[in-house]
Amino acid sequence: MSRISEKDLELLSTGQYIDFSSNAFSYLGGEFLSNENDYIEALIHDSNANFLESGIVNTEDYSVKDDGSIALKQGNILRRMGYDRGRFIVKYNFLRKFAGSYENVLVDVGGNILNRNYNPETDHEGMIKENKYFVQAISPTRQEVRLLPQNINDTKYNDDFYNMQREYKREGSGNAEFVFDVVGDEDPKDSNKLKIQNINETNFQLKSYMKGGTLEIQRAFISSYTPFPTVYTADTPGDRLDEFEDDAGTLQPSFYIAAIQGDQLDTNAYGAEIKEPPYMLNYHFSKMKEFDTVELATESEIPANWIFDYTSNGTTNQLSEASIAYDSNNVDWGNKLKHISWWSPYAGAEFPIVKTFGEPGNPIRTPIITFRSNSTLPDIATTYTWELTGWDYDSGNSSGQIQGFSPIRHYEQEEGLYSGDAEILTEASTDTVNYATVTDPAFPLRATFEYDPLTNPKGCSLAVKLYSGFFRLGVMLTISQPTGITKTIHYPCTVSTYWTEN
Repeated sequence: MSRISEKDLELLSTGQYIDFSSNAFSYLGGEFLSNENDYIEALIHDSNANFLESGIVNTEDYSVKDDGSIALKQGNILRRMGYDRGRFIVKYNFLRKFAGSYENVLVDVGGNILNRNYNPETDHEGMIKENKYFVQAISPTRQEVRLLPQNINDTKYNDDFYNMQREYKREGSGNAEFVFDVVGDEDPKDSNKLKIQNINETNFQLKSYMKGGTLEIQRAFISSYTPFPTVYTADTPGDRLDEFEDDAGTLQPSFYIAAIQGDQLDTNAYGAEIKEPPYMLNYHFSKMKEFDTVELATESEIPANWIFDYTSNGTTNQLSEASIAYDSNNVDWGNKLKHISWWSPYAGAEFPIVKTFGEPGNPIRTPIITFRSNSTLPDIATTYTWELTGWDYDSGNSSGQIQGFSPIRHYEQEEGLYSGDAEILTEASTDTVNYATVTDPAFPLRATFEYDPLTNPKGCSLAVKLYSGFFRLGVMLTISQPTGITKTIHYPCTVSTYWTEN
């Protein structure tokens, strides 16, 4: 029961043999059963060669002889599979796992693996998944396939999928050091040998199948950057740049609203005069600059000092600079930065209010907002990662609608109906503007761009289309560079929308 047809076998067969122990073929993983991913599959047939079932051979039921051949305990194999008597034809496949495995897994609605047996009273068959990947498409030449992962939220499952695409493999993480190996008083600059030191089981590890391969260390000699001179002045705060701060020596990202499509602008907060883009969002920057990681920018408690006195008609009141989203039952979700749904205009916050035209659930006018990183960076490769955040407010006026906030949802349309709040548009980069795009369909509200200083203009932009009324859009930008420097800035509530019929 070969998995390859006789015709394909003839095409594939070269009549040559591979020495798995040689360096040239070490990437294949060595001789069979020398690799931890090797296993044997038994296929049981009746005496008429009718296939009955297959199973994985227990490791106790085979062994490797001195001559390299494999001895199988066929009686034990059949009995373990429930065949105590009769005549059977058994065929064996000698396989090596490359990604995934032969096991089935039980997952919850979030794709998390449940380490327990299937319970027919509480579980359903849709929770059982093969620990494999599915073929989405086959190329016309039939020489390439496109694989996609299933909804299985498991580190090894996802890492295996990622590592299938990598030429070289790095195992583990840690602080292993690469140094030039020298003899005696030899100058390290004259050495052509590398030595890895401070290795332990959690650090970088070399595997046997890497013999004969290539070790590539990108930008091995980068030690520091010299920042470009600051090009903004006090008179033009809008020209603030992503730059290295002299005192901290770290990268500081920032961005602004560069454009709003069409006539979507309405009066600013609390009836202020309409202001055309750009919106530099300096207030957002001043408040969020110190929260410079994704976790800090979302999970930090709102500072206690974000309370100010506001006097009107001789009466002084205490106001908070930020309002917090609440659920339909007005339950306190906490007081974290990710819960911000409004900035107080009395505190000086500036953000546009834009219109979406049509009845809720049937948008006609959909504003497009362009965000732009005001970046002048050293000539070094940089990764921009944008992510949309925000809250959609339901007034509770419609039938069956409950008042309260719900987290942002990706816009989807099917058969004339739509759901969701926003989508990231796919815009082609030009000679003057780079656009981030969605690269992982599993995260449609996240977009990236790989900046190459040799071919790309400075900076990065993001185009976002809004569909919901009474929606508060937040935007988070993370900038990463190969030196290990990564900084994040998050602006909750950069834009607010409402429904209009005119």
